[in-house]
Amino acid sequence: MSALIYPDLPQMAVWLSWAPSVAWVYFCTHEIRGTTLPYRSLSILGAWSVILLGIGRWMLRQQRR
Repeated sequence: MSALIYPDLPQMAVWLSWAPSVAWVYFCTHEIRGTTLPYRSLSILGAWSVILLGIGRWMLRQQRR
């Protein structure tokens, strides 16, 4: 039913899952001066990106059936 209301929700979930991973790669490869972002929040962002990507893929599989 939610697929009927939000047809682009799986694609949005896939795009939203890439945003934390891009930020995670950016913070890992670039040392930003003046920011004290702990590595714990970076690992949380990476974990959220993996979780959201898995949810998006599962929703795409459910929509294809």
